[in-house]
Amino acid sequence: MFLPPEGEAGNLFALAEGIKRSLPAGTGPGGVLCLATGSRRLTAAAIVASLTGGPRLVLPHALSAAVIREIHDCRPLLAVLADEALEIPPGVPLLRDVKEAPAETPILVRDADDPFLHLFTGGSTGSPRLWSKTPANLFGEALYLAEQFGIEGTDRILATVPPVHIYGLLFSILLPLVTGARVVDAMPSFPGEIAGALRESGATVLVSVPVHYRVLRTVPLGGHSLRCAFSSAGMLDASDSLQFHDETGVGITEVYGSTETGGIALRNRSADGPCWHAFGVVDWKIEGELLHVRSPFLSPEMEQDADGFVATGDRVEAAGTSSFDLLGRMDGIVKVGGKRVDLREVLEKLKGLEGVSDAYVTALPVGTGRQQEVAALVVTEHVDDALKGALEAILEPPARPRLLRTVRRIPVLATGKPDRARIEEILRHGEPDDRP
Repeated sequence: MFLPPEGEAGNLFALAEGIKRSLPAGTGPGGVLCLATGSRRLTAAAIVASLTGGPRLVLPHALSAAVIREIHDCRPLLAVLADEALEIPPGVPLLRDVKEAPAETPILVRDADDPFLHLFTGGSTGSPRLWSKTPANLFGEALYLAEQFGIEGTDRILATVPPVHIYGLLFSILLPLVTGARVVDAMPSFPGEIAGALRESGATVLVSVPVHYRVLRTVPLGGHSLRCAFSSAGMLDASDSLQFHDETGVGITEVYGSTETGGIALRNRSADGPCWHAFGVVDWKIEGELLHVRSPFLSPEMEQDADGFVATGDRVEAAGTSSFDLLGRMDGIVKVGGKRVDLREVLEKLKGLEGVSDAYVTALPVGTGRQQEVAALVVTEHVDDALKGALEAILEPPARPRLLRTVRRIPVLATGKPDRARIEEILRHGEPDDRP
């Protein structure tokens, strides 16, 4: 593991030592500390603490009392490390304002294949659960990305995604740890803030998410120092990708993967077109339209076949011998009235309508039975009746959203992923001002 410059490394080691000394007496490497913070410095120090004899870490997908309770029910916590007041389960210590402590040069005691960090997912591929990661998983992926894109100590990284998400963790914590690259303190989210931070910080690497690239279309992006830009946590619209390239001269590299698989493939539409190219260390195959991968980044809990491959849950189609096209989630195919409906296709047609700037499509159960209906949240200038009329012209009856609501924006989490719980609430009950 490479380290920050000497002065900064010393501070990081001292904060890591302070974290270990703040834990309940007798804490060893088998206990679990919840890292409920958006602070990159605290996160990096906690990782060093875990690798040098401290407890395992768990990162929640959202910094809320409900999520932390879910984690505690799943894996009892030694403590919660935070930089602000939080409601936490009774009897669990809350560690705030941890002080640096004198520290000798630390010794790495974790085995490379010993899980040391767990990511608590929000259930985007099923029920919420904990996925484990080993040092080999995470640092191996960070080193691969560093080599692939030439990230080094002279780079400055501007990230708009928090470190509780694996994408933010990799690019704003682990990449700097293995390369010495600097990270801009700010984590902007509004278009003007992002554009201003790019100009003022001298950032050479932008790490962002599709919703932020979408809003960046509304502001000028001149005066930057970027040499590369990354996007993950969802599909990036081709028009957003190409416009960013036109504005900046920098193509966006999209990263495809998941919490449990780690990174799988990359694409840069402005350079390579729409196909995905697997990481050089990832093997892949297609069985019955379903993508299977073999990778050094897989969480230990993933069920592997005899050859080490796991099923991803994504439908793909080969594009030549070394790349593939994503067709959507296998669970994106639903039955409505006995008919097969591809939710991705519905979304693409909906977003292709003139006057529609964004949309989200899902399937919701009907009553208490197994029947489902298509539902959609749409950002549009159309009124509902006009939108329904337009959809009738392009969708077969089973694919037409029975629940259709228009909004000013699609709700998203801090990670940039759609806020599924909020979206379902709006679909079922409308915005608060619209409720009877």
